[in-house]
Amino acid sequence: MADKFNKKEQSAFKSGGEYSTPKKRKEEANSSDFLLPGERKFPYKIGGKISCNLLHAAVSRAAQNNYPDVERRAKALIAKHCS
Repeated sequence: MADKFNKKEQSAFKSGGEYSTPKKRKEEANSSDFLLPGERKFPYKIGGKISCNLLHAAVSRAAQNNYPDVERRAKALIAKHCS
């Protein structure tokens, strides 16, 4: 089934052709993959690896939703890992 899609589309599939949704990925992620692990908010790692795209999104979302500590932490991680 997945062979009908291009590489980008195939990345949405898990082995066995099961579709992986953002909700499933969030449920399966470790709590350490989030900037607010207790609430499982602001993911910044995929498979244990830091994602610069997710960090930039976290900065934006934290600023929009009034989480100044998360915004500062995300900016610090960007400076350290995404330069």
